[in-house]
Amino acid sequence: MLCHFNHDFEDLKMNDLNIPPDRESWSRKISRLATEFIVPVLLPASTVLIVWIGQRYKNIKNNEVHTNPQSKKKDAQLLYLKHRLGYEQKLQIEEEKEVQTILKDLEHIEQHLVQRQDIFCSSFKSKHDRKKVEDALLEYAYDQPYEKDIKLYKGLKKILDENCGDQHCGRNRYENGCLMWEWLDGMRAKVYLRKYQRIYSKMKDWEKSANLSLKG
Repeated sequence: MLCHFNHDFEDLKMNDLNIPPDRESWSRKISRLATEFIVPVLLPASTVLIVWIGQRYKNIKNNEVHTNPQSKKKDAQLLYLKHRLGYEQKLQIEEEKEVQTILKDLEHIEQHLVQRQDIFCSSFKSKHDRKKVEDALLEYAYDQPYEKDIKLYKGLKKILDENCGDQHCGRNRYENGCLMWEWLDGMRAKVYLRKYQRIYSKMKDWEKSANLSLKG
């Protein structure tokens, strides 16, 4: 029976079940996701700030610094942009730390998926041992605080499905599996996508709060 693994990313197409996928491809997908999500968030403020600082330096050099309301307004805008960029940088550091934590969790899952697939493909290892590994994997995935964000448990359950999961066996334990490599591919891309979405959402909240403060 031919089974299909429906991925949340339309452009992450499923490989032929008998052909191990390109495990380096996820880095290219992440690069595209970064361009689509992080650049629109960071570029406007950073560009305006750089241009403004350049103009400010030019005015100071030419002794054209004014104390009129217009100048004070520009100073307030500069202060706003400095705080905005500072907050962005803080978010970047915080979110990147979480990304690295989740990637380590995925490495843990990968190791146990390799173990599970090795048992599945062996004629001498018991189904009971495989079920123990699978149950431990599902419990581990379900307990992660970010599980719902990237649908970790749901995807893993599909991989481990008795009838429609990963049934590919290769020449050794690291050539076993096909669906699981595609799934891990997608999870890593989702982790970075989640990072950019969280930064975007938090920056929107910060801007609303900052604008209210300015109006007040």
